Amino acid sequence: MSDDAPQFKLLTEEQALCWIHDGRHYKKLKPVVPQFQEKLEEFRGQYWDFYAELFKYKEAPNPMKAELLQLKFDRIFKTTTGYVGLDDRIAKTFAKKNELLLVLSRPELTKAQ
Repeated sequence: MSDDAPQFKLLTEEQALCWIHDGRHYKKLKPVVPQFQEKLEEFRGQYWDFYAELFKYKEAPNPMKAELLQLKFDRIFKTTTGYVGLDDRIAKTFAKKNELLLVLSRPELTKAQ
């Protein structure tokens, strides 16, 4: 598991990415428009709720739940909000889907941070 630093890509065939490191990029967004502030807070809530579901998955992993989580990931991270900074960040997270969801095939990766 890593923070997506390029040097780690050379060390292993599979690389799981850290949700906490990815999530810090959303915290850096500082919209001044109240509507965008609300959209960011709402999205961050969905982000961390999904992360919590990955921890629950570890307790009883199964293929059906893994498929549902993949579909939910797609729904959350294909979202467009109209707030360009947030939409760009969401797209960057979506592009890392395989690395962020490696936990679905390797549930031992969800140990507490």
